Parts: sequence; structure tokens; C-alpha cells
Amino acid sequence: MIDAATPLASLPRLPPQHLPRARLRQALLLEEHRLRLLLAPLGHGKTVLLGECARAAPAGTRVAWLALGGEPLDAAALCRRLGEALGLGPAGEAEVPGRLRDCREPLWIMLDDYPREPDAALDACLDRLLVQASPWVSWWLASRRRPACNLARLLLEGELLELGEAELGFDAAELEAFLLRNGRDWPEELRLALLEQTDGWCAGVRLRLLGWPAEAGTPSPGQLAEAGRPLLREYLQREILDALPAPQAEVLCDLARLTRCCTSLAEYLFEEQPGILDSLLERGVGLHREEGAGAWYRLPPLLAGELADMGHGSPCGLHRRACQWYSQQGDLHAAFEHALRADQPDVAASLLQRLTEDQLLQGHNVARVLRLREELPEELLSSTPRLLILNAWALLFAGRLDEVEALLERFARFLPMPSAARQRTLVAQWLGLAGMLAHARGQREAGPLLQAALDDLPDEAWSQRLLCLSGLGQVALIDGHLDAARLLNRDALKLARAQGSAIFEAYLEIDHAYLLAQRGELLRAETLLRRVLDALAEQRQAGCPVASRAQLRLGWLCYHQARPAEARQLLQEGLRGARRSLDSCVIYGYIGLAMLDARQGLFDSAFNRLLEAERQMQLQHVPEAVYRGPLLLASGTLSLRQGRTAQAREIFSRVLGRYREDGRSAPASAADLLLRVECQLALVDAQDGQVPQALERLGAMLADMRRQGRMALVCEILLGLALAHAAAGADEQARACWQEGLHLARHHGLEAILDDARRHLPERFAEQAGERPAPLLSLRELSVLELIARGCSNLEIGERLFISLHTVKTHARRINGKLGVERRTQAVARAKELGLLKA
Repeated sequence: MIDAATPLASLPRLPPQHLPRARLRQALLLEEHRLRLLLAPLGHGKTVLLGECARAAPAGTRVAWLALGGEPLDAAALCRRLGEALGLGPAGEAEVPGRLRDCREPLWIMLDDYPREPDAALDACLDRLLVQASPWVSWWLASRRRPACNLARLLLEGELLELGEAELGFDAAELEAFLLRNGRDWPEELRLALLEQTDGWCAGVRLRLLGWPAEAGTPSPGQLAEAGRPLLREYLQREILDALPAPQAEVLCDLARLTRCCTSLAEYLFEEQPGILDSLLERGVGLHREEGAGAWYRLPPLLAGELADMGHGSPCGLHRRACQWYSQQGDLHAAFEHALRADQPDVAASLLQRLTEDQLLQGHNVARVLRLREELPEELLSSTPRLLILNAWALLFAGRLDEVEALLERFARFLPMPSAARQRTLVAQWLGLAGMLAHARGQREAGPLLQAALDDLPDEAWSQRLLCLSGLGQVALIDGHLDAARLLNRDALKLARAQGSAIFEAYLEIDHAYLLAQRGELLRAETLLRRVLDALAEQRQAGCPVASRAQLRLGWLCYHQARPAEARQLLQEGLRGARRSLDSCVIYGYIGLAMLDARQGLFDSAFNRLLEAERQMQLQHVPEAVYRGPLLLASGTLSLRQGRTAQAREIFSRVLGRYREDGRSAPASAADLLLRVECQLALVDAQDGQVPQALERLGAMLADMRRQGRMALVCEILLGLALAHAAAGADEQARACWQEGLHLARHHGLEAILDDARRHLPERFAEQAGERPAPLLSLRELSVLELIARGCSNLEIGERLFISLHTVKTHARRINGKLGVERRTQAVARAKELGLLKA
């Protein structure tokens, strides 16, 4: 029997404002395992978590704690330390294997900060002890490197539980709780920025907070990005760089400059240090494998940014060689990026000419092309037809239409072409660009131009054919020909799949989802967009412009289904991505967030978002004709919700006047813009007492929208008609319209439209229509909320209500959505305001 173990009083102290990690503690304590391995680089809270678990050891369990400090340790020294921890005395190292084998009471052996230098003899000794020890012995190991033990066998036997840096980092809920514990009640956008900067790295979060005291207030995202940098650099220097041989430390800083690396690239760049990447991985310096990317590794963003700055010498030579390697591998957009970072714009222009339209939409290539336009002479970027075409498509995506028009005028210099076939192809490419330009400006000649381009584009110009089909589908949707739009979209999708283009398939599926939403098929559209995002993530394109557009569309779908918390998160993520890509669709992120703010009564914030959207459009050189209509519709809608009908009427009339005067159609990304303006004007009429005018306007639209199959608008019109009839005292007609609109809204999940209509529903009519509000929260949701109000954790709520942790989280998410809040504390406060909880 083992007579002694480390007393709990000698365990490392928990840090100030320590946040208990219930999620991780539960995973570690829930089941017995021979080995629990916490494997992560520095600063992931491994020691603290081990200490938490040691203090939670069951009664009768002995705990032997060995603080190894990461220092070199031979096998004999390990046994000696174990013997001392187990009370065997300095000379008891030879007895350790036998005592562990004969142990007959629960014993936890905790090895904190296992030696960082690879040592085959030490690892072999640990492996023998793991095999020989009695089942009563549980091993806990916190390490920066993976020990060379037979972990595969333990895993197969179910005797290994491993937590890596992905699990050990803070998640969003833990970060929020940690900030509150440290006196920082920061808004969600700032919390997300901190999570993105640090990748959940515990030490990075603490260093940021140390660099920005609580009394300094709430920082801006820019201030947050600079907070704690001197402390961070000192930490990295002492904990990582000083522990490495100088050549390896310099290579690590160079790898930080590269963003990502694999063994082949490392061997090419650092040929004088063969095996350097494997050596760094063995030392646990922070490099981690990219999910779904094979043998590619990267540093977390915070480490990469600082270590890159701490390197010596100019990085241009490094990026030049990386550009050469990527070119040899055929990865043109990575080679293009490194050419720019190597300060070789001429090489970048040469590589740009080899990009396809498909590759243009991958990664951040659109932004890179636009950045290149600022660094290179205009003549160089227009020196070949291919460069001209690619620049024009990039500018179209960004909404810089005036520059596209200027480029189209340069096509003439390449005519005539050497052969009739080449000339026909070049003219067809010009027609396609001219058609998409006209479409972006809402000009009626877009359709004929795009069709003319399709007639002459050769099969090898498949990507341009696909874009023209997409444009024609959008034109058909704007004109109300939804069936024709679907057929064109299907043809384009077929072409994208035949070419194996995941990016273009996603691009076209976003069009399809928008068409489904117009039909009122919100759930199908949501399923489709989530599948698109999953597919892009698998292709390592989660941050590309197409993914950002999918997030924005999905955010709007959640908004229409009255799921504000999900909508806000998706719109914020899509907005960040769209800004990085310089995508003109960024405007719909701002408008969506403004609508969510208005639902919470935050009208000042909502109007400020519209101002920021306009500012962003101007900074990106997007013509006013592209963004003015959607912004005015949003501004008028906000005014109407405030009850400022005169201002709303003036705004909506101005929108219709602009489009009718110029003979333009709605924007490509807001096909129903003018129809929604008409609906909003009818609501203004109804609220102003001009009921006949409202009924005439809505009645004229209803049959047309039914014919087109725009069921979302049909639902909105029916509810508007109900309100107008109710205002006129025609309760029977009002009730009929209301019941049909109510049925459609619930069938299609259009809860936001229904909520808006209820705001204006006369109380007497609500009684007659049987539209008494259903209970806001179910009985189960109220039970969960009551326990939240008492300060119970999700785990405690699950135990008290006998439901799973997943079910608790689902209830909490639905409660937040129904109450229009984002955090637990806000949900409790809002519920008390509504009388759902006792104040």
C-alpha cells in the first residue's frame, strides 16, 4: 500500500479571478481512464485545470503531484521524483514499478509540464510505468509535446482521454464569463474580436486584459488589438524563443511570417536545416495542424503576428522563395499573395494573368487584385486582354462600376484580333462584362447583352458563361419570372458541377437560396446555405467572399424567422468577411444589424449603422446608384417603426421616384426592393388614415405576387390588407385577410413579418380574430430560465431537470431568441420586465 501522497495544500494556487472550467472538468472527471493527456502549447491553462481536478478528487483518492517544470529529466530522475511523491524516500526509486503494480487504492499521479525536450529513454520509462501500474492508478499528464508512448494502444482500449488546444481554449461562453469575472462587460462584437484575435488562447486573453485595465473603459477593436503587446512579446521571448536554439528560433519567426507551412515547403525554404518543421513540432512551440488540411500547420493569429515582428532581417527573400515553391505546385493564388508580400508586383501581375474566374473568388484574391491595382501602373494591368478581363470581374464584384466602364473602353485597343474566332471570343467577353455592368446598374439592356454573350462564348470560357447565366437568372427574378430564374440557375449549377468548381457551385446556390426565400421556402433555403458553408469549410474556403455572402443571406433568413441571436451572429461574421473582401454586399450586413437593433428599440444605433454602411460604400468607391435604394428602404422602414409616417412617406416616395425616373430595375442583390417599398407605402397610407389608397395599392399587388409565386410578399400583403381593413372598420374582410396571412406566415416560418403586423393590430380586432398572443415561453423554458436566474450553470440545470446538457443549451438559445437578447443576464432582466419572472 502507498502510505503518502502530495497534500492538496501544496498544489499550485489558482490565479486571481480564476474561471472554473466546468466543461473541461466534467469531461476529465466523468469517466475513468488510465491516462488523461492535456496536450497544448504554452498558456492554455493546463496546470490550472490539473489543479482544479486535483481539488475535485473523490474521497479516498490519493493525489501525487509532480511539478516537472518542463525541464530535462532522465528516466532515473523521474522514478526518484515519483518515489518521493509517493512517500518512498530518496532511495525508493527502484521500488516504484512494484509499488504501482501492487497498488490497491485509488491513486492519481499528476505530471505537470512534462519535459519539453524529446527524450526517448524518458518516454519509454513512462510507457513501461503506464503498462505495469495497477488499474487503481490513474495518470494525468500536462505537456507541450506528445510523449513517444504507445498512445494508440491506450486509445483503442478506451484508456486514453486527450484534450488538445482546440478543447482547452476559451469558447465564446467561457470568454464572456471570464470577462465579466474580470470586470469587463464588453459588447458582443468586441468579445468576438477578442476571440478571433486570440483563437481562445487563455494566456493571450489574460495578456490583452492586463494591457487594458478595467478602469480604462471599453476599448475600440483597434485599441484591443494593441493592448498588452509589450507583455506578450516578453512572454513569447522568455517562454518560446529563449528555450530554442537560435537557428530554430529564427525559423519559427519566419514560419510566423508565412501564415502556414508544410514539410515540403519548410524543406525548400530552410534546406540548411533538414527536418526543421518536425523538430519544432516535437518541442510544442504552438504550431498546430490545420483542420482538414492534411499536413499543413500554422500558428494561432496572436502568436503569428507577434513572432513575425520579432524575426530578424527583411522577409522579402522568404516570400520570394515561397512564391517560387507555390508556383511549382500550381497554387497560383498563394504564389500571387507571396509575390505581393515579396514586393514583386510585376511577378504578381504575371501570376494574375494565369488566375481563372473561379480562383478569383477563392481566399482573398479579389482584395489582392484590387490592392494590386493601387500598386501597379494602370497600363500594366491593362496590357493584355486576360488582365483586362480579370480586373473587370474583380471590380464588378466589389461594385466599382465606374472603373469597370473605363476598362471596357480599353478593349478596342486589342481589335482586330489575329483570327475571327479569337475576335468573336473577345467581343463575347466584352458583351458579358457589359451585360453584368448594366445589370449592376439596373439598366434594362442587361438581358440582351448577357444573352448575346452566351451565344458566342466558347465552351472553354465556361466560367464566364456561368456568370452570364447567373446574371440572366437574377434579371428574370427581378422581372418576376421565378420559374425562368430557377431554370437558368439550374443550367449554371450543372455547368459548375461539370467543371468541379466548388466556389462557383456555392456562388450559384446562394442565388438558389434567395429564390427559395422569395417563394417563402425559408427552411429549404436555410438548409441549403448551411450545406454551402459546410462545403466551403471542407474546401478550406470558409473565409472567402462567397462564404461571407452565404453568411449574410443566412443571417437574413434567421432574422425573418425571428431568431435574433443567430441572425446577429451570422450577420456580424458575414460583415467582417465582406469587409475583408471589399465586397459591395457588405451593405446588407449593416442593414440587417440595423433592423435587429430596431427590434430592440435601439433606433439611434440602427441609424448609425446605416450611416456607417454609406460611409463604407463611399470608401470602397461604390456608385451611389448601387446602394442608395436599399439604404433608403431601410431608413424609411425604421422611420415607420418609430411612427414618423410623414418622414417614411417622403423616403419611400423618393425611392420610387429615383427608379421610375431613370427607368431602372431593382438591384441584383435585392430583387424585391421596389415591391417592398410599395408595401411599406401602403402601411404608411393605412396609418395616416388614407385607407382606400392603401387598399388599392395592396390589392393591385396581391394577384400579381400570387401569380409570380412570391409567397413571402403575399403573406406581407395579406397582413397589410388586414390592418387596412381593420382601420376602416371592415372587420369581416380584415379577419379573412388576417387568417390567411397568419396561416401563410406560420406555414413558411415568417415570424418577423407576423410580429411586425401584430404591433399595429387593434386590440378589439385581435380578440375577434382569435389572435391572442401565445405564451412567449413554454413551461420547460420557464423552468430553465428560473434556474438561470438563480445562477445555476448549464450542467446544474440539466441535473435538476433531468435533461441533457445539449437540451439545456438548446432551451437557453431559444429563450434568448424569443426574448430578443444575447446573454443570460440580459434574458433574466428582460423576463422580469415582461413579468415572466418575479422582480
